[in-house]
Amino acid sequence: EPDDLRQAFAWLEWERIIPSGARVFIKPNLTWPTHLPGVTTTPKAMESLAIVLKDRTDHIIFGESDGGYHAYDVEEAFEGHQLYALRDRYGISVVNLTDLPSETVEGVIAGKRVSANLPSLLLHEIDVFITMPVPKTHVMTRVSLAFKNQWGCVPSPMRLREHYDFDHKIVLINKLLQPKFAVMDGTYFLDGAGPMTGDVIPKKLLIVGDDIGAASSVACEIMGISPSS
Repeated sequence: EPDDLRQAFAWLEWERIIPSGARVFIKPNLTWPTHLPGVTTTPKAMESLAIVLKDRTDHIIFGESDGGYHAYDVEEAFEGHQLYALRDRYGISVVNLTDLPSETVEGVIAGKRVSANLPSLLLHEIDVFITMPVPKTHVMTRVSLAFKNQWGCVPSPMRLREHYDFDHKIVLINKLLQPKFAVMDGTYFLDGAGPMTGDVIPKKLLIVGDDIGAASSVACEIMGISPSS
């Protein structure tokens, strides 16, 4: 509920992080055209975040890229997760990151020079980046939490071809995007062979942190998984 989120933000003194009128971008996890419990961010959680952010700013953008391997156009996911209805109701913006201008950026991660292609919007026109993942297991990375969710900011639907260097690239992406908040939608967790299939665990839990590592560590503890693994 919005009041639960307001309580969490107040505890984190969110006014010091989200200035009045700030340009805020929210990255949910929309890895399927329709909402799947434990797999995609719930429409209710996104609505609650939009309502609360409206207390601080009118510049609110929800965005995601097209499905991997061209599995679906993300506009289908926007419709299936009621984001267009939220846009009309609250005056937020909804953008397909795949359609935006992008640029390749480089950095040195753990002594290795790596690159990533990212939308220019996220690099130059956003004041506050908020990641909104679902706490779930993942067959390749063990968990998919507040770091991995930013992989969906890579606009190309063929981003899976870059998994060979995922470890370095995801760190670079997070350093560049600098998420200020993790709002982890634990309405449902996912166990088993995630991130798309597995055992759905209803939790009705919200994990909010002003540090994506701290929020991810809390989620790991709840899931019974060592963060170092």
